[in-house]
Amino acid sequence: MGYAARRKREQRALRREARNLGTGLELLVAPSPTSGPGAKFLDRDLSLIRAGLLYADRVELLSPSALMLSGVASISDPTAMIALLNQLDADTLAHLGLRGDPAKFQAVLLQLQATMRLSREQRRSLTAAQRSALDEVHARLEQAVSQPTTRAKLESMLEEAGAPELVEALDAGVLRVRTDIGAADPEAMFASYLEALRAALVSPTTNLLVDDQVASVARALIESGQVSPNQLAVARASRARSGAGLISHLPAFLGADVTSVLSARAELEAPLGRYRSAVSELTERMKLGPFDEGHGDEIADFWRDEVRPTVDSLRADLSVSRLTRDAALNVASDTKALFSGGAVFFGLDWVAEAPTMAAAAAGTVATTVKVAADAYKGRQQRREDAKSHGMFYLLELDRRLQHRE
Repeated sequence: MGYAARRKREQRALRREARNLGTGLELLVAPSPTSGPGAKFLDRDLSLIRAGLLYADRVELLSPSALMLSGVASISDPTAMIALLNQLDADTLAHLGLRGDPAKFQAVLLQLQATMRLSREQRRSLTAAQRSALDEVHARLEQAVSQPTTRAKLESMLEEAGAPELVEALDAGVLRVRTDIGAADPEAMFASYLEALRAALVSPTTNLLVDDQVASVARALIESGQVSPNQLAVARASRARSGAGLISHLPAFLGADVTSVLSARAELEAPLGRYRSAVSELTERMKLGPFDEGHGDEIADFWRDEVRPTVDSLRADLSVSRLTRDAALNVASDTKALFSGGAVFFGLDWVAEAPTMAAAAAGTVATTVKVAADAYKGRQQRREDAKSHGMFYLLELDRRLQHRE
């Protein structure tokens, strides 16, 4: 079996495993609608999606960026193409081959989009010349969309934006994209996005996960009196930000993709449940709420001062080399038992008292075996305790993400 066929088989297995994880905890992930300078178009989305999938069972994504790109692969009509081009920034349009002023180009696109969405009644009110011109524009756009070069540019744009990871999570059945924030222009889409965010803040059943930028938007909505958040929604958002935030601090999380995330979380339901419980206890000790300025910094403090040392300690308890070392230390510490017949080993009369030496040696061996056995049992108990610890999930995630292909 070739690599490609094996890879497909592994991906199918991951999708089955992902679906079997159930739907116990679903997060509403709301990343900032804008990407950072020099970042992929979907970088903010993917970072929260990966962390969210490692904390929850499923993720619902509230993202204008992802909504736009999720349908790009199936673009086959001019209306969809115009809607896509209207969302792109000047650099992306230039990459796709635009020459001229991007602002003027998009102004024309908006006019075309509005014209092409005319109802049948409205179209009837147009003159024959206007209808003919509109039909000609539609035909030319349709031809342009169907060109192989256009399709190749779209696929290149999707690849650079990070869309393949989004599609993989969608195919695995662990992600869905909210489609109720779609609109004809960016301003209307952002207004819909804000309305959906308001609804999440007052819903007692929503587990909201946001980044720092969206947290500041939520804080502004609350402080201005535009929304009065439900306290249960706030508590859930705090747990979601803390749980996903600690995961994002794992050294191996940086650079992980959706494939490795789906693989790493497989068969970790029990440790994940204990981790969520530990996060709930930790969150109660936090001074800042999920939308307060500096909440991300407080998570970083907990990671540095408490969580990371705990994970390192668990790693040591589960180390095979630690078992041998602990046994040796336990044996050496019981010198009285081991060398109760010290003269037998070090005295000058050992030759004359060979029978006594043999008996003492036998007793010493028995004692040594008992001490080693006790050390092994203690070590095994510590290993079991480590595996049942709330932060064991982080340790195991880090190990699995480090060993990704």
